[in-house]
Amino acid sequence: MSSNQLALDAALSEYEKSPMRQLEALLKGKVAWEDASPAIQSAAGFHIYKAATAILGMQSKEERRAALEKIPPSIRPYVEADVHRRWLKEGKGK
Repeated sequence: MSSNQLALDAALSEYEKSPMRQLEALLKGKVAWEDASPAIQSAAGFHIYKAATAILGMQSKEERRAALEKIPPSIRPYVEADVHRRWLKEGKGK
């Protein structure tokens, strides 16, 4: 068993070991990104995309910053990276 899996098992109760519970724990910041399995990280990608979409739809910089602050620190860099990538792609960063 890998050290990541051991860390994940230690962080999650028996009830939380289902894939949906693992995803929820990752998105709430209860589990570090590195400790989640590749499958759970992949599933989180959809939620990261949706969060980035919502942030890009906000009108002011203050609203966007406030929304980013509400995202757990463990996944915030991934949301920020997606926002930044899409911001540049859409030409808003000019």
